[in-house]
Amino acid sequence: MTRKKKIIIAASALVAIMVLIGAKKFMGGKEYSYARVQQGVFETSIEVVGELFATSSTDIQLPELTRNDAINARQFKIIDVIQEGSIVKKGDWVVSLDPTETEENRRQAQDNLDKYYNNLENAKLDSNMILTEARNEITKAKDNLDDKILKVEQSSFESKAIQRQAVIEKETAERKLERTKRTYDQRRRKYVTQIRRYEENVRRLEKERDLYSELIRQLQVRATSNGMVVYTKGWDGNKIKTGSMVTLWNPVLLSLPDLSTLMSETYIREVDFAKVKIGQKVRIKIDAFPGKEYNGEIKEIANVGQTIPGEQQIGFKTLIKVDPNNDLLLPSMTTSNAIILKSWPDAIIIPRKALFREENKNIVYRQSFLGIEKVEVEIEQENEQQIMIKPGVLKVNNKILTELPQS
Repeated sequence: MTRKKKIIIAASALVAIMVLIGAKKFMGGKEYSYARVQQGVFETSIEVVGELFATSSTDIQLPELTRNDAINARQFKIIDVIQEGSIVKKGDWVVSLDPTETEENRRQAQDNLDKYYNNLENAKLDSNMILTEARNEITKAKDNLDDKILKVEQSSFESKAIQRQAVIEKETAERKLERTKRTYDQRRRKYVTQIRRYEENVRRLEKERDLYSELIRQLQVRATSNGMVVYTKGWDGNKIKTGSMVTLWNPVLLSLPDLSTLMSETYIREVDFAKVKIGQKVRIKIDAFPGKEYNGEIKEIANVGQTIPGEQQIGFKTLIKVDPNNDLLLPSMTTSNAIILKSWPDAIIIPRKALFREENKNIVYRQSFLGIEKVEVEIEQENEQQIMIKPGVLKVNNKILTELPQS
């Protein structure tokens, strides 16, 4: 390398150093935090929270026997329940219901049954004794009639008065036999009816006792199909668990959801209702999986507003279909839903914290090795985190300060 070239290189380096020193002085010797101008997809969205639930599921309910009119029970207490999230097979135990009231009802049915057993046995013994005696009376009445008939035949050689007396006695014996037969029939019908009623009560109480016995067995509730256990909510909105009371009017104990039908249930506030449409895309984050994002789509929007749970404002229930992307998403997981209102594919984007307002102008401070330059920009769209500016003023990858420079 010639001496001349060496001098030129050294001079250039000296100039560069002086420029850097000058830029440093211009910036006051301070290092500022900065961001870079980006180009990409810009979106406007509405942020709402929701909760996952399955639109299709198999409910495990109170045993079918509890709805039988012969069963005197309307609510049951859960004394033990399988852990939520457990994987079960059809026939596996899931819930134990308190059998105390059912066992008491079964004992009462058995006590009543024992009384009717005794009543039935006594009625049979009484009928046998009384009807046997009545049949003996009929036999005696027949024998008496036969005797009177014989006297009538023998009186044919006697006087008219004796013949007449014999006929009267025969007719009296005939009427007595008929009365005895009628009395027997009346007593027999009475005891047949009484015994039939006792037998009907016995059959009814035997069935009632057996129903309670079967119900006690069924209070150890089993899974009706394969699946994963999810706790359901009672009338008060709280999850049903150990100690909860379950009634015939709300008989669901647990749920086995179809995880392929998961939706996020959320509410759109009244002020945003007109912006939301069925089919809009949604970016979904699950609190249980931080850092992951899932795709979604609005499937249903209620036409009638209602008070948002936990808030004092009106909202419209909205269902968002979730693509689980092969992850195990579960009902009741909390979701953060960003409903995409509009999207621009090649936008010039800066962070909101890099924009400053000065003299009714939108200002950014662009930094280069030469110093800091104040640049006025025009806002086209904005969301909570970013701002889309009109292109041409800033270039992609320009450094822009995220704090005001010192004057």
